[in-house]
Amino acid sequence: PIAKYNKLNKVTGIHAKEIVFPSEVQYMQPLTATCETVTIKSGVTGITNLTKLTGVETLNVESGANVPSLAGSATLKNINIDSGAKISATGLFKNCTALEEAKVHAEIPNNAFDNCSNLGSIDLSNIKSIGSYAFRKTGLSDISIPTNCTVSSNAFREIASPLTVYYDGKSLGMSAFSSDIFNELRLGPNASGINHSAFYNAVIHRLYIDPANTACYSTNRENLFVRSDNGDDQVYPYQ
Repeated sequence: PIAKYNKLNKVTGIHAKEIVFPSEVQYMQPLTATCETVTIKSGVTGITNLTKLTGVETLNVESGANVPSLAGSATLKNINIDSGAKISATGLFKNCTALEEAKVHAEIPNNAFDNCSNLGSIDLSNIKSIGSYAFRKTGLSDISIPTNCTVSSNAFREIASPLTVYYDGKSLGMSAFSSDIFNELRLGPNASGINHSAFYNAVIHRLYIDPANTACYSTNRENLFVRSDNGDDQVYPYQ
């Protein structure tokens, strides 16, 4: 672990298995080092950029700590961000093409995982907001958006894999799933706020709407799915 200093002006030439930033570290200039695992302990808020680190495969950020950027990392594979972590900057992990799994229990800002082409697993169960282009061009195939979650415009557009999506959120922005292919789309009982172009140019093979969701059932689906191909144009019995 890095020693207990509250200000690190210059740290270079480190080669380590793991680097741990304790809560006493509140400021640090860009760090040049090689390591496999980085852990940001609770309360560390002054570290915002770790893009000069090389070889990082795992990032752990505890509650109350600021989430630093590792945008463009060619080695980052796993991210674990606790509930209460401070995640606000845009493009934090953009173009991390080796990233495979992310466990995020904080709000997801704009472009957070943009073009993370190998990202195949993300837990959104405790997420309340997802920013614009947050998951554009990722490798996701199974997406579940929980009740009361707000999804901004273009958040999941241009995903290469065929999708299975469950949406029960309160807002789905313009072109949120634009140009995607759906094996299956399920609208839950609380699904609402769907922008008329949320599925612009998407292909939806099977659409399920929970019978309890009277708002979606009563909506003219030609307006709800404007410029999308709704498969065989049927709403299947909800299972």
